[in-house]
Amino acid sequence: YRRQIIQYDPVIGYRFTPNLYSRICRKNNTFIVETNEQGFRDNISFEKKNKTKKLKVLALGDSFIAGDQISNNERFMDIIGNRFDVEVFNLGLPGSGTDQQLLTQEYIASKWNYDILVMAPYIHNILRNLKSTVYFLDFATKRRIDIRKPYFEMKNGQGLVLRNSPVPIAHDFFLRNGHLSNDSYKYRRMVRNKFPKLYGNIQD
Repeated sequence: YRRQIIQYDPVIGYRFTPNLYSRICRKNNTFIVETNEQGFRDNISFEKKNKTKKLKVLALGDSFIAGDQISNNERFMDIIGNRFDVEVFNLGLPGSGTDQQLLTQEYIASKWNYDILVMAPYIHNILRNLKSTVYFLDFATKRRIDIRKPYFEMKNGQGLVLRNSPVPIAHDFFLRNGHLSNDSYKYRRMVRNKFPKLYGNIQD
């Protein structure tokens, strides 16, 4: 189902399609995926949550945080939010490594105020950090979909160096759905204007 509900992102590789309400049927399981305008699974805009006076919690992780195969209200972070009356910013990204989660925190979540940071690392995230691609299964065609992702590489004298940044649009699914080519002037301008802190040195 991910092929239908994700879109390209230049910083973290992909994120959910914004403002989505989709009923997913998977064998004996049916659930609802609802996203906000920021492209994460939440019924409420993060901008609206950011304006409240409630305690705010930022949650980062992979599918365990994002809530694969369950509806939004069934996820444990949503349950915690309702139980303790706090605002939860759930930025879980299925299939992600801690490299993508770090970039999510630094360049996407940094615009919102939060009091508590919850990270839910999964042991397999470590292996994902070593890869330049992440693959999903298209349940309609049963075909493997490989999508590029950012990653860090250790360089002598330089420490960790970010690679695949901006993330190349390698999969034709993204290109067919109206995303700009990485080589286009419009693409480079869009990325630099949207993330000046990360890509301020991109040349035209």
